[in-house]
Amino acid sequence: METPPKKKLKIDSKSSKAGSTRHHSSKTSGKDRLHLSLDLESCDFTKIVATSGFVDKSLLIKALFENTCKVLITAPRRFGKSTNLDMVKRFLEIEVDSSGKPIDASLTNNYKLFSENKLKIFEHDQFCKVHLGRHPVMIIDYKPLATAVDFESMLSEFKTIMRNTFEHHRYLLEVNNLWSGNLKLDKFKSYIEPDKIINLSTFDLKIGFNFLAEVLHKYFGKPVFLLVDEYDAYFESFIFNDNADYSRIINFIQSTTADLLKSSNHIDHALLTGVFRISSDGLALTFSQCLNGIVHYKFLSKHPFHIYYGLTSKECDKLLSRFVKDDEAKNKFKRTIDKYFNGYHINKVKVYSIWSVLKFFENNKKIRSCSSRDESMFRIKQIFKDKRISENILQLLCGAFVDIDISKQFTRSNIKDLCNLLQLRELETDKSDLLFLLLYHFGLLSIVDVKDEHLVSMKIPNQEVFFQFAKSLKESYENKYQFDSVYVKHFQSAANSFSITDMNDDNFLKLYKSINDLFSNTAYHSQKNNDLMYILFVFLCCKFSFIKFKGLKSSSNGHQYFVTVNDHDVALIIGSVGEKSETHLVGKVTNIHNGLIQTNYFDHIEKEIHKKLRGKVYIICHILDDKFSMAYSFILKDEEITKPKII
Repeated sequence: METPPKKKLKIDSKSSKAGSTRHHSSKTSGKDRLHLSLDLESCDFTKIVATSGFVDKSLLIKALFENTCKVLITAPRRFGKSTNLDMVKRFLEIEVDSSGKPIDASLTNNYKLFSENKLKIFEHDQFCKVHLGRHPVMIIDYKPLATAVDFESMLSEFKTIMRNTFEHHRYLLEVNNLWSGNLKLDKFKSYIEPDKIINLSTFDLKIGFNFLAEVLHKYFGKPVFLLVDEYDAYFESFIFNDNADYSRIINFIQSTTADLLKSSNHIDHALLTGVFRISSDGLALTFSQCLNGIVHYKFLSKHPFHIYYGLTSKECDKLLSRFVKDDEAKNKFKRTIDKYFNGYHINKVKVYSIWSVLKFFENNKKIRSCSSRDESMFRIKQIFKDKRISENILQLLCGAFVDIDISKQFTRSNIKDLCNLLQLRELETDKSDLLFLLLYHFGLLSIVDVKDEHLVSMKIPNQEVFFQFAKSLKESYENKYQFDSVYVKHFQSAANSFSITDMNDDNFLKLYKSINDLFSNTAYHSQKNNDLMYILFVFLCCKFSFIKFKGLKSSSNGHQYFVTVNDHDVALIIGSVGEKSETHLVGKVTNIHNGLIQTNYFDHIEKEIHKKLRGKVYIICHILDDKFSMAYSFILKDEEITKPKII
C-alpha cells in the first residue's frame, strides 16, 4: 500500500532482454527453452526467443501497420526498445542469398523463427503472407554517438554507424544490373569500404542514408521500412559533458534524419525509438515538418504501442508460472515483484521494467542492490550535492509528488542549462524542472495524476528506484561530512536490533549511542547545518527501505523531525529542537509527541501499522549545540500518553 503524501512538491514547468543461445529452428521448443540461461545484455531477437525469459511482443508488428506510418516511441532503457526493433527487422526484411537474389520467404530462417516458436503474429495468416519477409529494411543504430565529445568525434562515430548500416546490404555489390544513372557502384563502395568512408565529406555523409534508401527501393521495387535505434543518443554526449559543438551536432543529426524521412518516395514506414524528445528549434522547419508527419508516443501515455514496451502484469504472471509451480510461492514472489518493480501505470495497466524482473529471476528470485537504474543514477548522482535538489529528492522519498510538464522538449537553450545544472554551476534562475523532466525520461519518476494534457503529478515509482535515490543521497552525505563507514554500519546494525519485536531499552540505548558515535567522528556541525534528520533518514532508508521502514518528514513550529515505523509495534521519532534546557526539553518532546497524535500525523501511515503504534514509541532529540539530549520512551495506552521515561 502506498503511503499518502503529506504535501506536494511544486515545480513550475513553465519558468525483452534475455538469452545466451542462438535460435536453432530445428531444435528449439518450449520444453527445451526452460533450460536455457538468461543473458540480460542481449538485444538479439534470435537469442531471446530461445530462452525462458522470452516475452512475446510480436503483435507490435501488426500494430505498426494499423496505425501511423512513421512513429517515434520513447521509453526508458531496459524496456525492450532495441529488442523490439530487432524483432521487427527480422519479421519484415527480405532475406537474400550470397548473390543478392531474394529467397522464398517460407524457406528463410526468419520464417522458421516466427513459425516454429509459434509467435502470436504468426496466428495472423493473411498478415504474414503480405508482410513476413516482404520488405526492404534499413536499420540505423545511433548508440555510438553517446560518446562524442565534439563535432569531429561525432563525425567519426557517424561514419562507423553509416558503414554498419551499408554493411548489412553488402550483397548489393554482387548485383550488376542495378548500377546506372545516379546510382553508382563506386559511390556505394565509398560507404562500405573502411579506407574510403573515412575520407567522405560532411555533405556525402548527410546524403548517405538517402542514397541507400534509393538503392534498396530500386532493387526490391518497393519502398523501405526504416528502423532507427536510439535516435537521441547524441543528447547524452553534451548534457553530461561540456561540448561546445552541441548545436552543430544537433543540426547535423536532426537534419540528416529529417531529410531521410522526407524521402517519401523511398521510405513508406518508419519506427524510431529513444529515451528523450529533443526539439528541432533552430532548424528551418518545425519538428513535425522536418520529420514529415512523424508521431511521437510518450512513455506512460496511452497509445497503440504502450503494451509492447516493458512487462505488463499479465505477462509477469506468465513468467512466474513458467518459473514457479507452487501457487503459494507464486503469490509471494508476485507481491515481491509488485513492491520492488511496480509503480508504472498506463490506462490502469501495470507495467514493469522487463530487465528488472528478469534480473530478479536471474538472482534466484532474491532482491539485490544491483538495479537497472544504476547507470542512469550514476550519471546524475553529482547533482545530489546541491542542497536544494537533495531536499527535493528527500521530499519525494517521503512520499511527496512533483508536478512537471512532460510535453516540454529539450531545446538548445535548456540543454545548456541542464548541463550546467548537472555540473553544479550557478544558474540565474531555478532550472530544477529540467532535472525532474530528465528523471521522468530515465524512468525514475512515474505518473500518478494527470492535471491536463501537459501537466502531471509524479512520484518515485517503486522500491527499486527508492533505494537508488537513497543510495545516491547517502554517498553524497558521506562525502560531504566525511562519515566513517564503520560508524555508519554500527548505526545501521543498532537500528536493525531496534526493529526486533521483543523491544527493550538496552537496544534503544545502543541505537542512541551509535548516533552519538556517528556524528562525533565526522565533520558535521549542527550549529552550521540542519541535515541531521535528513542524514539519519537516508541511512535508515538504505538499510530498511526494502523490508521494515516507512518514513515521513515534517516540521512543527520550525523544528524538523521524521518518524520511522517498522513492521512490528515500535515507532522511532528523531528530531532537532532548539532547546538547550533539559527541563524545558522534556516538555517540548512531550508536546511534539502529543501533537503528532492530535493532528493525526500517524494517519499518513498505513492503518494496519497505525494500530500497532498503540505500543511503545521512542524519541531521540538533538540539541543544536552538538550534543544529544537524553533518550525518551513513551507507552501509549489508547489515546493517553504516559510520562516520558528518561533512559
